[in-house]
Amino acid sequence: MEAITGHDRPAECRAIGRRVAQTDRAGVTLIEFIAVFLLIAVVGGVVLMLATGRNTDAAAQAAILKSHLRYVQSLAMANNTASWTVTFTGSSYTLNRNGSPATVNLPNESSSTHTFPSGVAITSMSGNTLSFSERGSPGAADFTLVLNGTINIAVTRNTGFIP
Repeated sequence: MEAITGHDRPAECRAIGRRVAQTDRAGVTLIEFIAVFLLIAVVGGVVLMLATGRNTDAAAQAAILKSHLRYVQSLAMANNTASWTVTFTGSSYTLNRNGSPATVNLPNESSSTHTFPSGVAITSMSGNTLSFSERGSPGAADFTLVLNGTINIAVTRNTGFIP
């Protein structure tokens, strides 16, 4: 007996074979699912970074400002013969010694003044000048600053605690 090849089969048999082969391929493979999921995750991550990127500059500047305030506080406690203050404007702040810009630079700065990058500003403050006593206290009142209307920086009265 001779073997029947695909060309020798009747047309009906060939059509049934194609239908069976097509139904075996229906569906999504695991690799296709993972690829689509990763693509959605990457696009979502980019959108999230763009949406929150504006406040990251302000948050970084708030951390720098807190560090500089702690530095000025330590100067006041270590050198109680001088008056150490920080004066604020909307876009910068300056370290002062005895009422004049200090000859000491702020940490990681090339001068006693730090200027905020564009897009970051002090939108509210409880005073233009913050001074520390020889014990690190800002006095009997809290001192507060707000950067970009959302990030609060506080110096606690009497104790000088900067959270």
